[in-house]
Amino acid sequence: MNEPNDKILEDYIQQVLKLQEEHQQVPLKVEELNRIAAQLGLSASDLDFIDQKFQDYFYRGKGYLRHQNWDKAIEELSQGLMIKPLHIESLFGLAEAYLFRWQAHGKKSDKAAALHYAERCLETDARHEGAFLLIGRLNRNLPVRKKRAKTIRWVILGFTSFCVIALIALLLFIINPFGKKENTGKQPLEEAANSQNTSITHLKDLNLKAGIFQEENARGLSLQTETSLLKSTSEGYAYELTGAIIIQKFEIETLILQLELKDEKQNVNVVELIPLWDDTKPILQPGDAAALKILLRESSLSPTLKEATLKVYQIKRYKVEEEIAPDTQIPVIWAQSKPKNLDVNIAERGQVISAEPESFTQQITLSYTNTGQKPIKKLGIQVRWLNKELQLIHTVRLDLLNLTDPALLTKQRRLAQEQFIIPYKLSDYLAYEVEILNIE
Repeated sequence: MNEPNDKILEDYIQQVLKLQEEHQQVPLKVEELNRIAAQLGLSASDLDFIDQKFQDYFYRGKGYLRHQNWDKAIEELSQGLMIKPLHIESLFGLAEAYLFRWQAHGKKSDKAAALHYAERCLETDARHEGAFLLIGRLNRNLPVRKKRAKTIRWVILGFTSFCVIALIALLLFIINPFGKKENTGKQPLEEAANSQNTSITHLKDLNLKAGIFQEENARGLSLQTETSLLKSTSEGYAYELTGAIIIQKFEIETLILQLELKDEKQNVNVVELIPLWDDTKPILQPGDAAALKILLRESSLSPTLKEATLKVYQIKRYKVEEEIAPDTQIPVIWAQSKPKNLDVNIAERGQVISAEPESFTQQITLSYTNTGQKPIKKLGIQVRWLNKELQLIHTVRLDLLNLTDPALLTKQRRLAQEQFIIPYKLSDYLAYEVEILNIE
């Protein structure tokens, strides 16, 4: 990135922030932002640079939001809003990020911020249904996760666990005071956990049984587990659950799960709320999979944990009244030769287009299915828009899967919904296609 362009961006943001401060509670207008650009004497290439910086912030923020990294989503979307303070999807994305962070940690400041940005959405678009729904959820005060670490019961349990671990460590020191290693073969995890001469704190990963609690609300749902591990860390224990919830019946609009971790005596050790799917995303249909990734670090996590149970905390579902039309196949181009045993099918679930005089906005819902023989851990694509002369007019790169995401297992199908601003007249547009940039 060159310094002159950085200075242009900095000057532009300073002018926007100054104007916002002058307005206080009054929303900005597009004409005022255009006047700032004119006063600074910005050229077309300057505006393109500023727009590209905004796009970078916006898509990174949306990506972090999809993968439940609320802090990074807030950071990126806030940076983007300094460039385009009227961008409706950035405003709503920030409202969502603050909402989920409030649900996770219970901070009143996050709830207030979520309400603030949802109200700014309505100042910009008085008919924004997602903002109305989000404000309703805030007013209903959806409970945040239970903080049992502060209760007497878990203080006693934590103290007891500490004493037991300290006693085991003392016995190990008496038996082997200088930590000399005996020439014994490496034991399996289960054997090590049950050995009288081995401390559980030496284990790196311990598999826990995982499943969905079968009740009426869970009917038509199943869990496809990739990992369910209790990990020993330098700060205690962490639990990681990755995989996907498979939709077998019904159409699902909202799904909030409750994770319970139980020990060998079936005592509940930790309860955590997992907002897996909400009504801002496309409706899940039978055959779809919702990626699940939980990394839980709690002071009350016990080395005696044996089982993870997912319960349906909240669900909004509909009966499938008629046969669901299949997704529309999209022309796919491979940037390189197709790898052996790796293949993916990409299709369109739906799209919404709104036109401006010199541009149009296109919201696209894609479904992508692993049709190969191996799990897919990384999938990057490029969306390409063509005009009526079949010339390329716009491209955007997307990462449908990163190495930090749960792997897309064979025959599994997931959804991605993205919104794009195409700087061409809608009348010039013909179609879009997808290019596979990388797959692993």
